[in-house]
Amino acid sequence: MKKITTGALSAAIMAGCLSSGAQADQLSTLFDESQLDLKLRNAYFNNDGKHVQKGQTKRRVRQWGQGIQLDYTSGYMWDVLGFDVSWYSGLKLDGGKGNTNTDLLYKTDSGKMQDYSKIGVANIKARFGDDDVNMLIRGGRLTQDNPIMASSGSRLTPSSFEGGSVEADFYGYDVYYSYLTKQSERNKNGFEKFVSKKKDASGKEMELCDVKILGFKHEFDMGLGFEFAYGEAKDYKKRSSNEVYYVHEFEPGVSLKLDGQYHWMEGNTKKKYDLGYASFGKPEDQAKYAKGKNYESRLYNLNAELVYQQLTAAVSYTQTKDGFFDYYMHNQDHGTGTFWTSRTISDFNHENEKVWQASVAYDFMQYLPGFKAALTYTHGEDAYNRPTKKDDGKEWERDVVLSYDFQQPALKGLAFSYEYSVYRNNNNGSTQKALEGNSRDDHRVYLDYTVALF
Repeated sequence: MKKITTGALSAAIMAGCLSSGAQADQLSTLFDESQLDLKLRNAYFNNDGKHVQKGQTKRRVRQWGQGIQLDYTSGYMWDVLGFDVSWYSGLKLDGGKGNTNTDLLYKTDSGKMQDYSKIGVANIKARFGDDDVNMLIRGGRLTQDNPIMASSGSRLTPSSFEGGSVEADFYGYDVYYSYLTKQSERNKNGFEKFVSKKKDASGKEMELCDVKILGFKHEFDMGLGFEFAYGEAKDYKKRSSNEVYYVHEFEPGVSLKLDGQYHWMEGNTKKKYDLGYASFGKPEDQAKYAKGKNYESRLYNLNAELVYQQLTAAVSYTQTKDGFFDYYMHNQDHGTGTFWTSRTISDFNHENEKVWQASVAYDFMQYLPGFKAALTYTHGEDAYNRPTKKDDGKEWERDVVLSYDFQQPALKGLAFSYEYSVYRNNNNGSTQKALEGNSRDDHRVYLDYTVALF
């Protein structure tokens, strides 16, 4: 990246104003260095609700859709200014009657599943600096990828936000800041203001002014790294995510990663607003909330991962303290449970819960290039069970992922993935549920095709 100074920028702008040839050159730079990518995702979700236990509500999902994502990334005029635009669309292929959830498609007030289409990303960007010290500023519609807020990519198209962001790099130390005012759910049209996860006593969702995020991360040459992030939704919630990790490479293809995480959240309950934890926690916690006191929860997560050539094995332990760890920063905040025991169906983040997890994955590159398989088993116990008023809540989840990236030149960019998740708990179907909803089996099939158009 070329070094930019204020004087150089001013000179470039003046020269562009005085010379039509210079303007043409700068416009040429803006578009000649641009890129247009197309991603097609065909996805099928199935959960027939056959495995619910007595007293549990039946959850039925059978949806099939086609996602279209067109991403345009411009070059930089004067090596400073540019813009990005993305179009997202989800087409209904099958979303019959009886679907109880809007996993893939948009559900109207009448209960029908329908298509959606939107400009998911549209922002002006500006960059400054050189390879050692630089900054990237965006304003408009954008995506997020940090421990506090992330654009979920598990549906037809990702979620996105309105606001601004700053990313700065100081000799390898990265600082980022985001100010967000609206969000667009991953399966809906348009953008809406943030609202709270639960409704108040009058049955209304609380409108949130904004969400602010500040983060700092770095990775040393020795393999040690860290990331600290803090987020705040005014009058609603504060949350921090802290991670330290170390990767030791014994030899090429053989390494050990040790990872420790500490997550903390506090509800700003001055408006006596239900954050969602009252339904999971102890009666005395709900009483504290009613008195206007802040609610805190902490989550500790320890992980170890061994990579030996094509084999990867990992173990994890998580414990939640002081209350249900409600990490959502707003009503439709998905994909931000960065602790390793946050799974497809359950986050395993209930009050007093202790969680053990083991996983194994293998890359069959020597036998069938492009094919990978992974198995994860997660078990949680001692979660506070509101119906029994005891720490006897139990849950487990088994996740199988099979994926294949096509290797044939004619099929470059085509990938297939099948995810099968089984979840069970001892939830007795009480109004005050103890654990993550109902027992169920989930099938998710993805067929992705990505191509660079130019």
